Amino acid sequence: MKRTFLIIIVFSLLTARATTQQTIGLFLDTDESYDGFTLFPTSSDEVFLINNCGQLIRKWQVGNIGFGPAMILENGDLLKAVRAENPQFFAGGGQGVMERYNWDNELLWRLEYHDNFKLFHHDMCVLPNGNIIFLAWERKTPEECIEAGTVEDVPAGLWTETIIEIKPIGNNGYDIVWRWDVWDHLIQDTNDNIPNYGIIAENPHRFNVNMFTNGTDPDWLHFNSIDYNEDLDQIIVSSRSLNELFIIDHSTSIEEAASQSGGNAGRGGDILWRWGNPANYNQGTFVDQQLFGQHNAQWIKPGLSGEGHVLVFNNNAGIPENEFYSTVVELVPPLTDFNYELSENKFLPLAPSWEYTANPASTFYAQRISSAQRLPNGNTLINEGTRGRFFEVNEEGNKMWEYVNPVGLFGPVEQFNNPNGISVFSIHKYDRDYSGFDNNDMGATDPIEINPLETECLTVSTITPSKHNQFTISNPVINDIHIFTSSTEKYVLEIYSMQGILLSKHTRQGDAVIPTSDLNVGAYVIKINTHAQIISKIN
Repeated sequence: MKRTFLIIIVFSLLTARATTQQTIGLFLDTDESYDGFTLFPTSSDEVFLINNCGQLIRKWQVGNIGFGPAMILENGDLLKAVRAENPQFFAGGGQGVMERYNWDNELLWRLEYHDNFKLFHHDMCVLPNGNIIFLAWERKTPEECIEAGTVEDVPAGLWTETIIEIKPIGNNGYDIVWRWDVWDHLIQDTNDNIPNYGIIAENPHRFNVNMFTNGTDPDWLHFNSIDYNEDLDQIIVSSRSLNELFIIDHSTSIEEAASQSGGNAGRGGDILWRWGNPANYNQGTFVDQQLFGQHNAQWIKPGLSGEGHVLVFNNNAGIPENEFYSTVVELVPPLTDFNYELSENKFLPLAPSWEYTANPASTFYAQRISSAQRLPNGNTLINEGTRGRFFEVNEEGNKMWEYVNPVGLFGPVEQFNNPNGISVFSIHKYDRDYSGFDNNDMGATDPIEINPLETECLTVSTITPSKHNQFTISNPVINDIHIFTSSTEKYVLEIYSMQGILLSKHTRQGDAVIPTSDLNVGAYVIKINTHAQIISKIN
């Protein structure tokens, strides 16, 4: 009689290449890392959610490439910035489209915010009421620039920065419920016949319209991040071109946001706090500059170490020393009620309260994009964006976790390869008990990369062989399946996926070694057929 038994085993596959250096995937995971789920968008049209072992939890495919942020909402939906097919004007970080998907990757809502005069770009943020605020460029003509007091010829005009708040409606609709525009808060000191004339050093709450450095480039501000503080009802943005951060009041009406009065702070839409480059308001020189092409400015969330402080990725921190390295800095804005303290018209603090610098400094550098996040255990998660390298450091700067994006322009690549296009705009690590994961399948599958390395994360806890009185199979499996048998009969070994798909079939007699080079890490079912009685299932 034909006899069959099933053995469910977990393969931890390791391709032995002792002379080859690891390039992608999980490099380090310690007990001091924060155990959560990390979301990262890629330079393709895919977004991935992984656990600390680098195993895939979920993948979404969106409507187009979009080198911008992604976030999981409290109900489990994914919100992603996506590049418009044919934007009428464009610069680095230009998007134009925003898409919302459910957990099963079904498109629920799509925003198109782009035409010849406006373009959604870089970043967005979801408010507690479900509204969305985002950054958008708007064109200003050369004539409008002259009316605003520009002293240089700007043949292409300038792009003002706006913050738009929308209420999503239906599948594609939205209502604009609030907006703010840099153009309403300009100052210049060259033409006293224009209403926005003033002494810049005495008006640090305004934007100097003549701070642009190249009249042929209309993107003179280049905001690249936005965040919201619910307790203060304030917004923080980062300007890469001005090397500066700005906080503005969101408690204003649309009319007040365009003025210099109203709102909780009483200043309308004027700047409440700014930091990074006091030369922009004539209160310093280059030697006083502390931010250089920074990204991802945000408030540290309530309940975390440093709550209420500002965290920012300082991309080109080495510029004053003519070196190439980045830092992450934590700032403590001197808040009094809803306003911020100045010292002789200069915004405080004088220096960061905490700073991460690698040792040596040059081993950590991303000239653009990138992000940082304070975690519940006090560690800081850092995305070295241009290299697609994610790592977590404690307060002393010691590395607790490290992972390199294995997804290039054309999808996941094989371990030991160096894929192109692994840059990542920003990442976010979510708590395991985050509400967005409720009632969703959070089971881990294989690592994303092809032929991943064995790690402590991926080693099965039990090393007891799966066996019957005539057959023993190594479990877990590394490199190959080793079969040991006392039988002299021929047998057929079949390998199935957990979905019941036959992957390979092997006829053997006696002890045998079955190669697994074409299998990824994961769980498989092995079936052995002989010609005797049926043998019951063994787990």
